[in-house]
Amino acid sequence: MPTGITPVICPQCHSNNVRMETETRGVCESCGTALIIEEKGEERDVRIEGEEEDDGFDTHFELTPRYSKETFLGEAWTALAKEDAPLDVFGHDFESVTENVHQVLTDSIKATVSFRASVGYDRQEPYTAYEDTIENETYYENGQRYTRRVVRQRPVTKYKTVTDWHPFNSEQNIDSIVTVDNTDGLFFDEDLFTEAFIHASAETFTFLPKEKTRGITVTDGAQREMTRKHSEEIRLKVVSALPGDRYKDLEINVVSLNSSTTGLYLAHEYEASISYKGKTYVKRAFPFGFMKIGGDVIENDGGFEATAESMRKEIPSRVWSKTKKGSYLTAALLALSIVTSLFVHVRIPVVALFIAAAAAFIYNAVKVGRVKRKETEKVEAEIAKSSEKHREKLLKALNGKLAALGFEPVTADSL
Repeated sequence: MPTGITPVICPQCHSNNVRMETETRGVCESCGTALIIEEKGEERDVRIEGEEEDDGFDTHFELTPRYSKETFLGEAWTALAKEDAPLDVFGHDFESVTENVHQVLTDSIKATVSFRASVGYDRQEPYTAYEDTIENETYYENGQRYTRRVVRQRPVTKYKTVTDWHPFNSEQNIDSIVTVDNTDGLFFDEDLFTEAFIHASAETFTFLPKEKTRGITVTDGAQREMTRKHSEEIRLKVVSALPGDRYKDLEINVVSLNSSTTGLYLAHEYEASISYKGKTYVKRAFPFGFMKIGGDVIENDGGFEATAESMRKEIPSRVWSKTKKGSYLTAALLALSIVTSLFVHVRIPVVALFIAAAAAFIYNAVKVGRVKRKETEKVEAEIAKSSEKHREKLLKALNGKLAALGFEPVTADSL
């Protein structure tokens, strides 16, 4: 035992003249203080007998369930319906509900940080570029006047974004609050916990005396996660404080940690699994506050959303089938006008064909737009009708399952 090798220091008078009466009790020969000695791995905890042991947490609460496991199951089935689960899923059953207890830590720090970076200010700078343009050129051959197209370059003014970089440094006081799970081997949905926690009533919080939290320590994994999240939070707040349009070479240094508090919450969680087509899906919730159902979503390739998306993808083909003749005619007129302009040097027929092709193009474009609007309206009406029928089937399947569990039926608004 280390007490026989390394001297025990009295926390009252700091003397090492301690007489060990048992492996866990001693008396300081200098001041007479009775001591409690506990070995925790490679560390030793020495405290004055009668003093409450410090477990390292500033607050201790248990978040007790406000909803029953049966209520959770009913909400889990409703969640499946909202997610448009396959209808035949409602012929299956969840396994029994398990209750997990998470050791959730909320760590709050106030820190002074210094930072420096290069900050950039964007501005628009003009420059000259040359673009090809097609122009009509008149020329004469054998006494005849002709027109041909030629390519010429013309200067145009354009603008590009230029960034002016300047050094910047500052110091700021930053508050950071993070939440981590201190429980090994359990999946933790932080968003699900936060949603329930912020809506929890005062009755949910049951104070835990320190003797019930004795032995709970922050794991190495939780400590690393807290450090990572604090670093990320500090960086985000520093970046938001930087001036300019962009930044680079950011360096952050924590000057001082002004305060730090850690709260421990024993949070109960319900979890249930259901098997479907060879796969296992899990639903979970924290049964307090606003009990939001989370977990896996059952894939439904034949669900309503997939069907609606498939129907919308058919709109272009439906439009094409009603406008393809006009499109072919327009393409033919355009091709004829181009060929005529290359081989016929008389302006009147060339211009006439070009005007006819342009008119056909405009007419066909207007027609395509009109047909597309009508077909889109038809498809959306078909989707709405299909949606209503699908919701009726889904509601019937859900209420059948809820009735079997002893729950009142829900209305379509619940979906």
